[in-house]
Amino acid sequence: MTASSLRLSLSPWIKNPNFKSSFITNTKKSPSYSSSLDQLKQQVEEGTGDSWEPYRKKKVVMRVGYIGTNYRGLQIQRDEHSFTTVEAELESAIFRAGGI
Repeated sequence: MTASSLRLSLSPWIKNPNFKSSFITNTKKSPSYSSSLDQLKQQVEEGTGDSWEPYRKKKVVMRVGYIGTNYRGLQIQRDEHSFTTVEAELESAIFRAGGI
């Protein structure tokens, strides 16, 4: 089983091979853009804008199998060694992916 990490669906390209799309947008400022930007600036200056709310975190379970080669154990070891541990590798990978 595989999972896709793409945010945009590729189905338009798959269904219609002649489908052409450009991800480059016009960079000229439109009147609606500048007016909404001015409104946003006023809200920020007045303090009436929406406050930032963090996303709700999800609890996730990971099943990990460890055979016992090329690492220095499963748990993180606080002393310095040339081999990393499985937990340290998982922690750094999850951090780089934005999970921590």
